[in-house]
Amino acid sequence: MTIKNNIDQEKTKKRLDNENENPSVRLVKEDKKSNSNNQYSDSECYDIDLKAIKSDTDNNNNNSLEEKTVVVYGEDKTTELIVQTLNNAQDRWDNYADCQGPTVAMGVEQLRKGMRHAYDRGVKIKYLSEITKHNINYCKELMKIAEVRHVDNAKGGMAVSESEYIATAKLQEAKPVSHLIHSNVMEIVEQQQYVFKSLWANAIPATQRIREIEDGHKRIETRVLDDQDEINNKIRSLSEDGEEILICSDTGLLKIVHDCFFSVYQEIMEKYDKGYHKGVRWITDLSHKEDANIARLFMDMGIKIRSVRNLSPPNFLVTDRVFFSNAEKIDHNQDRKTIKQMFTTNDVLYINQYKMTFEELWKNGLDAVDIIEDIERGLDAERVDIIVRSNNAENAYLDLLRSSNKEVMLILPTVNAFLRQWKLGVFELITQAAVNRNVKIRILIPTNKKNAKFVERLEKQSLLIDNTSNNENDNNKNVQIRSIQTLTETGSTILIVDKKVSLVMELKDDSKEKFHEAIGISTYSNSKAGVLSYVSIFENLWNQTELYQHLKKSEELQKDFIRIAAHELRSPIQPILIISEMLKSSVNSKELGDSPQIRVDRQEINDYIDAIIRNTRKLVSLTNSILDITRIETNSL
Repeated sequence: MTIKNNIDQEKTKKRLDNENENPSVRLVKEDKKSNSNNQYSDSECYDIDLKAIKSDTDNNNNNSLEEKTVVVYGEDKTTELIVQTLNNAQDRWDNYADCQGPTVAMGVEQLRKGMRHAYDRGVKIKYLSEITKHNINYCKELMKIAEVRHVDNAKGGMAVSESEYIATAKLQEAKPVSHLIHSNVMEIVEQQQYVFKSLWANAIPATQRIREIEDGHKRIETRVLDDQDEINNKIRSLSEDGEEILICSDTGLLKIVHDCFFSVYQEIMEKYDKGYHKGVRWITDLSHKEDANIARLFMDMGIKIRSVRNLSPPNFLVTDRVFFSNAEKIDHNQDRKTIKQMFTTNDVLYINQYKMTFEELWKNGLDAVDIIEDIERGLDAERVDIIVRSNNAENAYLDLLRSSNKEVMLILPTVNAFLRQWKLGVFELITQAAVNRNVKIRILIPTNKKNAKFVERLEKQSLLIDNTSNNENDNNKNVQIRSIQTLTETGSTILIVDKKVSLVMELKDDSKEKFHEAIGISTYSNSKAGVLSYVSIFENLWNQTELYQHLKKSEELQKDFIRIAAHELRSPIQPILIISEMLKSSVNSKELGDSPQIRVDRQEINDYIDAIIRNTRKLVSLTNSILDITRIETNSL
């Protein structure tokens, strides 16, 4: 604060103190010429008989008050009308004024006395104005009788009570107003009460604003701008400061800046060349020739650009003083010339956070010069991007699924990973890709009781898709699902799209329910060697599941064989045992006595022996068959 400002404030404070001691002293003399200088004559303006207003007011208790709106000219008349309206106020007196308002309220004797009288009567006074270093002493005086708040860029002045409304377009420092609108029409009064209430709700306390002025602190301002002129002015104001500008945006915003604000950045870079500015660094995702051409124009003027794959909203700009952000994703193919909405703040928390975010992205970005050269040569630049932020990885994951055209390979490491991605909508995107774009889907999933129902539902959906496309061959099915064991060692979700792009997302905490909380660092790659290595891993696991299915079937057949063999072995053995026991029982019968020589029925004995021989041969044949199968399996036949 300058010495001159301190002296001016001291003078103003002394003058206010003197007036409080000697109320008869007028701060400012009435401008007697104000009425004669008025461009309106008495016949052309809505002049007013103040006695008529007073008469109407006196009749208010008799419900005979006439509703009307009038315009008053002349400082004496306007002052008298303001005081009269103040006296009429019973419960409230709400004021809104520009930065001159407090000087008028406290600097014009009749108005100051009128407000003091209303305060003494119990009227609640609210005063809303723009507090500056020039009116700060007036505001402090006003705060003794009113609740005062600050609002930026206030214009004109108005006051509203429970029954009357007054307003003026222009206020001058410590002078009565030259003209005044007065209305007691209730529709107008109620409307202005609502306007004041809205303004009051968005204002800040006077004590906070005064502290900012006296301590030299810059106030934190956070706003959402949707007025096009205001947004344009904010962007153009960037050339006024010398701090480095850091921008992270999609190529759609890059195109808008080129079409509408290119001259602003030319001016900034001219200052940079002269040493008056720290320059501009820009992060975007360059993948098309048109974007590369626009980026080259910015680079030619000295702006540094790096490319980062799969940037997600918000677009943002940050300097040491301000932070701008736009949350919408702007398609570079859209013919847009405007930014519809912009968030802006000077809060250091936002500034520091997004500066750190920018530096992290910048560190992992690729120089735009190399990317543009590859694009101009018609090459698909190979890159490997480390995605640190899990939200960015989630967006990249879903975008890759949406972009698939031929084939999707997906490995899920755990059952919980499957459940998280079911909630995320991954399998809906996969189904849409199979139905709408005829994309071949192959998925490896661990299964247990927790996800069995979901897997079953997914398999039913895949059957419906295959029936629709008349695919009977398993290898030609659009959606194929196979079960694997939980991959505790790898612990990563692996996505391969069209055998051109891979995304590997490490599993950080499998107990989390939300996808972005469970994953850690992710790796995006379109490097041919890298992608094909993951394709090889997938194919090996896929073939292992197929081999596992064969082994499972073989094991089931083996079990069936053993059951059948056991039954078949039991069949001849049982008759042999029974017949042998019967033969022994016949020989040792008590009816034959104890003689070592007995007479037997030859036919009966022969029948027993034939049955034994027949079942024994059957047993020998079955045993030889089993031995042959064993030799076949061991390649020893």
